Amino acid sequence: MTNYLSRGLKGLFFIFTFTFLAYLTGYVTRTLLARNLETSQFGLFYAVYTLIMFATIFAYFGFGAPLVKYIVEFKAKKKYEKLTFSIFFPTLIMASLAIIISIFLFLSSNFLAINFFKTLEALFIIRLFSIVMILTVIFHTLNLIFKGFQDFFFVGLSTFFGKFSFTIFVILFLLLGFEKNVYLPTYAILFGFVLTILLFLPRLLKYKGYFRKIKFSSDLAKKIKNFAFASFLASIGLLIIGYVDTLMLTYFRSLEEVGIYNVVLPTVMVLSMFTQSVRSVLAPMVSELWAKNLKERLSNGIKILRDYSLVLIVPMILVLFVFPKPIITLLFGAKYVSGYLAMQILSIGIVFFTIGFMDIIIIRFIGKPKETTKIIFIAVIFNVIANLILIPLFGINGAAITTTLSYFIVMILSSVKLNHFVKVKSSLSFWFKVIFAAVFFVITVAIVKALLNINQFVEAAICLILATAVYLGICYMLNLIKIKEVKLFLRSFLLRK
Repeated sequence: MTNYLSRGLKGLFFIFTFTFLAYLTGYVTRTLLARNLETSQFGLFYAVYTLIMFATIFAYFGFGAPLVKYIVEFKAKKKYEKLTFSIFFPTLIMASLAIIISIFLFLSSNFLAINFFKTLEALFIIRLFSIVMILTVIFHTLNLIFKGFQDFFFVGLSTFFGKFSFTIFVILFLLLGFEKNVYLPTYAILFGFVLTILLFLPRLLKYKGYFRKIKFSSDLAKKIKNFAFASFLASIGLLIIGYVDTLMLTYFRSLEEVGIYNVVLPTVMVLSMFTQSVRSVLAPMVSELWAKNLKERLSNGIKILRDYSLVLIVPMILVLFVFPKPIITLLFGAKYVSGYLAMQILSIGIVFFTIGFMDIIIIRFIGKPKETTKIIFIAVIFNVIANLILIPLFGINGAAITTTLSYFIVMILSSVKLNHFVKVKSSLSFWFKVIFAAVFFVITVAIVKALLNINQFVEAAICLILATAVYLGICYMLNLIKIKEVKLFLRSFLLRK
């Protein structure tokens, strides 16, 4: 019998480890760029990057989700001819769309530079990023195939190397004395993707035993397209929630504010790496468990996953909430410290993000993508309206409030909808216990800070060590952390098979 706990824990370990390294590497890159580029140049790079990432979602068009789902399903059922088609068909469509959209962006670069970015300096950057978009789709497709075959080590490794190669080229160009402007990171990200693709493309040879001669199947093509379209609509919604604030800040406010927000938001979203790691493992495993009708195992797994994710993420969130100014100053410099309040607001939103978007993935990969689309679009409508009202008034703080409330809406609606398909036991008492432990975390920090009068970074380190110890102790006393379950996790992780 398949040991799903063992497979899941090992997959989570690999992906979380590499995701952590990827975020750490990404931070080195952002820190280098923030300290070496003018704020307006830093803001321009990430403004163009945001636009391109927004455009890229139309190249994916939702075909990534069915690619993963049907690789898992047909591999489990040993229907290798259908497995081959389920890889080839989505890949062909995504590649074609990427080329078409890239050409459109290239041809409209002059219009966008003048009318949206309001600087001709953006002209050549947009053209370079139109090439980056094609490379992004190729890289993402490789990663999806790894995920479909549950090759979690290479899912994590490729994710890390995508970030690492960008960092390497940024450092290399700085050492070679390249001019410190927006062109430096643009060339770095371009060369980084080329290197990553060349290194990981040969990995596909490992799966050649599953590939068969491609035979067109109209029924399967229809299933893939329907699944993709619903996933596309949901992805559009997620992209709007994630990026529309930067686009609106670019239009309504200054590039300096865009730069500050693109320091604060990624700093907070580092905490989402745990959720993203879980989602990478969760998606194919949920698809397999649902296909095999193992609903009780799925229900128990979701309960454990929710509980421990919340317990683990809260102390990390509190670090950002309690020490926003020292964190920003240490990583990026004092010129970005005005974003501290936005960081505190967004850190609260990560709680809702963690639970809500795990539920979204579960609903999607049990084969109900239309339900996730409805949930996301309710949040999107709120997000757009709230951003239009709050960003002109409050700038980055308005954007942070809107994003946090959008995540809350997703969490509530997805939790209710998931219980229609998979009964998951949950209780408000668990949340209250976690909040109780969190309050003592904050109280401990306040007491230690009052007793100490030393360097702020040393003080923060001492506060965090003591507060985390208090938090974990209370979690244990309130039975939020169970030693028997921890031992079971360790035994399952150490299993060779």
